[in-house]
Amino acid sequence: MDTKLDAIVKAVKDLAPAIGPGETFRITIEARESPYSDKELIGAIADAVDRKVSLDAPDKVVLLEIFGEYSGIAVISPQDIVSIQKLKRAT
Repeated sequence: MDTKLDAIVKAVKDLAPAIGPGETFRITIEARESPYSDKELIGAIADAVDRKVSLDAPDKVVLLEIFGEYSGIAVISPQDIVSIQKLKRAT
């Protein structure tokens, strides 16, 4: 999708039902050449999701990846996030 705040908010609203009524969430932003500050993005996304926030132990993560004029967004479980650090510990 295009990296426009209104498009990001619409996508979040479309994906928000993936966060159950009793679940918590955290917002993670990976941005390269973003036209918006993290604070601006987090504020807009948080306003679009009517759930409690948990920074330490969320049930779901709203993951926003920005690559200049293109962006992608997903709602995933924290254990579904792949990181090099996790992979190094497993070996």
